[in-house]
Amino acid sequence: MLDLSSCTSLTYICKTIRDLKNLSYLSLYQCTKLWKSNPIFISGEIPEQPLFSLPQSLSSMDLSGNSFEMLPSYIDLKMLTSLSLLDCPNLKSLPCLPKMLVQLRVDWCSSLENITFQSGLFTLQEFNYEGCFKLCEIQGLFKLVPIAKLDEADLGHMQWTKAYQDHKVDLVGDDIIKGRTFNTQMLYEYGIRSTFLQGVTDQSMATHDYTSSNDLSFHVPLHPKKQRIQGLYVTVIYRSLGEDRNIESPPVFAEIRNISKGVTWVYNPVVYCKPRVDEDAIWLSYWPIGDTLDAGDEVHVDILVHEGTISTSGYGASLVYMDAGEAEKEKEKSEMMKSEEVIGGDLSLFQVEGGFYLCRRDHYRSMIPACFFGDNIEIKG
Repeated sequence: MLDLSSCTSLTYICKTIRDLKNLSYLSLYQCTKLWKSNPIFISGEIPEQPLFSLPQSLSSMDLSGNSFEMLPSYIDLKMLTSLSLLDCPNLKSLPCLPKMLVQLRVDWCSSLENITFQSGLFTLQEFNYEGCFKLCEIQGLFKLVPIAKLDEADLGHMQWTKAYQDHKVDLVGDDIIKGRTFNTQMLYEYGIRSTFLQGVTDQSMATHDYTSSNDLSFHVPLHPKKQRIQGLYVTVIYRSLGEDRNIESPPVFAEIRNISKGVTWVYNPVVYCKPRVDEDAIWLSYWPIGDTLDAGDEVHVDILVHEGTISTSGYGASLVYMDAGEAEKEKEKSEMMKSEEVIGGDLSLFQVEGGFYLCRRDHYRSMIPACFFGDNIEIKG
């Protein structure tokens, strides 16, 4: 171990540090002059010679309390399993983090906007990002995009939500939204895209093939041979019952069951809209499950909410079709996503008996509601 924490006058590290073959932990916490004294990414330039390189044996590193905008390129993270970057206020991006990373701490990196990984599979077991007020994308976890930045072509059946792009939405449920005010957002998670709306008075704009006042069921109809099913749009209207209980996880779950094929998907979004008293909120979602739906299949759609806290008043669902040309493009896209944790990709970590429980609440330690899969069910992954 080499602990250089709070060595605030340190400006140079000898390159022979790379020869420390047994070094597993290095702390450069608040070594602010080490970065300021050289033309690294702070000034947008890259040094001609690396200041130092790290041994391959290094597995844990603490770079907290420093002022770089991006991690210096000469810091090799490939072998790291633990990385701490607490309170780095100028850090804007963390690209291509190693797939072996088990622990990542970026609390109070107030300029951090996105985090990406070398692999589409999300392997972290401990992840802290409190106070990251600009963070909007964590690859393999979720992404939030303002509706105002999306084209109508990207919205599909949700095009009518453009009229509400400037509405404020009270999002709750995750550290990423604490202390932030949002206009209407699109949430991307597991290949599902969804949005929450508040203050919508004209709900007639959301039209569906199948509607119900509570859970609904339908049979997939026959469709022209030149078309195929792309996915399913689902809408639910819900409101608060006036109780403000301290609920740790979002109290909305969407369940889609293909009864004919015996497959169930249950989705608990990382954030949701907290409805105001005496005002409806709307949750719209699109599920790219077309490959699993055939003519004649019986499909059941249900939304579970916390009893006594929230009530639902309307359900809607519509099948989405595409022509042969679009289908070929979607097939190519699906092949590219086979290694990702999305619907149509690798969901083995979320597989339970009879279906998939799509939730990262508590990072794979989620409690699975017995009403969906029965008692004593564990995630197989």
